[in-house]
Amino acid sequence: MIVENTGFNNNRGGRAPGGILMRFIRARRGAVAVEFALGLPIFLFMVYGIFEFGRVFWTQNTMEFAVEEAARYTMVNPNASNSAIIQIVQDKAVGLDVTRIAVTISFEVIGNDRSAVSIVGTYNYAPMIPIVIPFSGGASADFTKLEMDIVTSTRMLLILP
Repeated sequence: MIVENTGFNNNRGGRAPGGILMRFIRARRGAVAVEFALGLPIFLFMVYGIFEFGRVFWTQNTMEFAVEEAARYTMVNPNASNSAIIQIVQDKAVGLDVTRIAVTISFEVIGNDRSAVSIVGTYNYAPMIPIVIPFSGGASADFTKLEMDIVTSTRMLLILP
């Protein structure tokens, strides 16, 4: 009599040989959940990075626009006060927290009949979504303390009467 090896042992109620370890190796149920759990934090971190990177460029562009508008105003109004120039920067920096803006204004004489104004705008940038990413061994990446200064400057000649 020839007995075929079917891979099942009838003494164990139809379980595969090798026991519970082989069952876990061959099992496919829950694989998608495990892959999702491993991939989701990486995906969310990338989305967060793209979002914050875009905000940094938007903030830089907004500050650049505000400083240039203040310089244009000063160019045609050379007797404007520093507070009026700072107010122009704050008014033109739409969408930014004006309490985080610092403006430095300096006038210089280039020649007998020429003057220039230099305006430097500094914005203290902080991330919109502060997060802390824990790593093994007790280390972590703390993005709650991530702050940087976004500095823009311009220099324009004044139109003197």
